[in-house]
Amino acid sequence: MVATGTKSRNTRKLVVGPRSSEEFAVEVPTHLAVPTSFESGGQAPVPVESAAETRTDKP
Repeated sequence: MVATGTKSRNTRKLVVGPRSSEEFAVEVPTHLAVPTSFESGGQAPVPVESAAETRTDKP
């Protein structure tokens, strides 16, 4: 299996809650791409977006 991970941006902004409008650094890949090959010979990309526009943890 092969997969790649990237960050679409270096910072994100909270959009809800008491800390809305606060920016935080993106520290991990938020977009994953997993190319899939099937036994029949077919192929399909499987994109996975793991970034949420909100965070609930507190620093």
